[in-house]
Amino acid sequence: MSELIQHSNSIEWRFERQILRIEPWGENSLRVRATCSPAFDDALQALLPAAPCQAEIVAEAESLTLRNGNITATLNLKGQLAFYNQRGELLLEEMWRQRSTVGIGASEKSQDKYVSALKLDGREFKPLMGGKYQLTVRFESRPDERIYGMGQYQQPWLDLKGCTLELAQRNSQASVPFMQSSLGYGLLWNNPAIGEASFAKNQTEWRARVTGEMDYWITAADTVADITRQYVKATGTPPLRPGVYQRAVAVQITLPHPAGGAGGCAGVSPP
Repeated sequence: MSELIQHSNSIEWRFERQILRIEPWGENSLRVRATCSPAFDDALQALLPAAPCQAEIVAEAESLTLRNGNITATLNLKGQLAFYNQRGELLLEEMWRQRSTVGIGASEKSQDKYVSALKLDGREFKPLMGGKYQLTVRFESRPDERIYGMGQYQQPWLDLKGCTLELAQRNSQASVPFMQSSLGYGLLWNNPAIGEASFAKNQTEWRARVTGEMDYWITAADTVADITRQYVKATGTPPLRPGVYQRAVAVQITLPHPAGGAGGCAGVSPP
């Protein structure tokens, strides 16, 4: 039996062994985690500890809604999750294809496509030897969306829509699993496992080959600069290289007075 649980500053969904938790994590941002273990791992991974902030939670008959600034998460009794901005516009929703499933996102006026014999969950944990899982997280694809970021790959495309990327570090490849969407959100896949990210036309999919739990961070803003600023606040900034200082030094140069009087001074910046 599925269960929705409201805490003081987070919401949860529980069904059989799976626990899903959504909580505020920085300005206009949420951290989303899921596990099939009895409790969550407390590892922060790429995130810094969250600054104190209070979310607004609204409980309805078959759903819970959590709002933190510009971003709102809606979670229903079937465990389906969707995210909206401050204007109520859909940003991102999980992809479910089950016989008894009806999606909660606003992107589809007709919800017939959600009822399917494919038996695909938005979050899929496949057990592996040793108590770990192969994790697949699926989101609905939006045809009008453009996707940027994700680090440095040997490819010519700036817009990553239609691309599949390996989540692994290689010589000449730097994987940074943070993407920015033209719809006004950014998502950090907060998982160090080797895997793949696919931004296909029919679905968006994140996969970790071996992991203990699902963990991602999502933020919403109207500009790329604000999304980047919120991401930096959540993950930290690089320090200055030791011994390097940036300062402007004024050099005083004495100039002769044109009438033979006292000299004047002019400030000259170094090249």
